[in-house]
Amino acid sequence: AIAVGQGCGGAGTLMLSMTYPQLLRNEVTYCGEALVFPRHQALFLSLLLLRPNEVIPYSDFIEYIWPDPDLEPMYVLNMIQLYKIRILRRLPLLPIHTYIRRGYFYHRR
Repeated sequence: AIAVGQGCGGAGTLMLSMTYPQLLRNEVTYCGEALVFPRHQALFLSLLLLRPNEVIPYSDFIEYIWPDPDLEPMYVLNMIQLYKIRILRRLPLLPIHTYIRRGYFYHRR
């Protein structure tokens, strides 16, 4: 697995996890349930899982989600913020914190 998250309700239940095959399918396991996300949102989540408990700069998200600068959308920071908002609508208990002008932080216990 790429990484695991904190408990969901019962002991041993992972809040968030993703294996490499799941990443290829744009899928994440949340509280024991497999959920499919749009590709860029799945990449956003995978980066958070790869680097839990650290502030990930916006530039790292941009480079990870759009490795080819020619394919970046016009308002790339807005897109990243939109991905976070859409993810939190589906996963409201997910502990993603915003550090203004710095990046995002996924708190994993």
